[in-house]
Amino acid sequence: MRHVSPLIETSLYFAHVRAASPGLSVQQLNCHPFTGGSGLHERDADLDPVERGRRRLLFMHNGTLGAHREVIRRVRESLDDEFYFGIHGSTDSEHAFAVIQDELGRDVVEPSLDDLADAVHGALERLETLRAEIDEEAGTQATFCLTDGESIVATRYATPGTAAQSLYVGEAGSFESGGEFCSTPDPEGTAATIVASEALFEDDRVWREVPRNHRVTVAPGGTVSIDPIELEVVA
Repeated sequence: MRHVSPLIETSLYFAHVRAASPGLSVQQLNCHPFTGGSGLHERDADLDPVERGRRRLLFMHNGTLGAHREVIRRVRESLDDEFYFGIHGSTDSEHAFAVIQDELGRDVVEPSLDDLADAVHGALERLETLRAEIDEEAGTQATFCLTDGESIVATRYATPGTAAQSLYVGEAGSFESGGEFCSTPDPEGTAATIVASEALFEDDRVWREVPRNHRVTVAPGGTVSIDPIELEVVA
């Protein structure tokens, strides 16, 4: 990453470092972020608009779905072939992403920020309803992050009695590399935004902790909103 990053220019990027979940295979197919769509290697020009839109999606997840083995089985049974065969690894995270794509449907062609947020919300409700039907005591940690390359939707969600994985939003005029992580020469600005599991340096002017069971949205122009997540879960 250190050698490649100086060669890349982009207005939005995802990066994910994780430890393998116990019992799951350590392999490239299980590595985040996950790319939407079927995963086949047709040229973009040969794809229909829906599949092209799905390929623009990236998703990553910190945490675990409660009763994930049983939930994964139920998820796979509920998915249409286009989403079922798009799952290549064995993680609960990739299955959650398939549900998000299912919720998004044809809105993936030109998704608004609200479309992306609604798809994540709908997927969380479906997954939590399955979890509650299978095991009401099981705990879910769903720190999700989804992008279409222009907008970002991130969640910090956990079932009652379960610790929520941390999530922070940093806003500054710019960020730059410095020391072990990064710093900013302009802590009062808002032109640059980072959504991260931890604050990368100490500065209360820059970093806000996202409250438990809240959602972060970052619009294409950089506007950040933090709103509560209210799910309707029926066991």
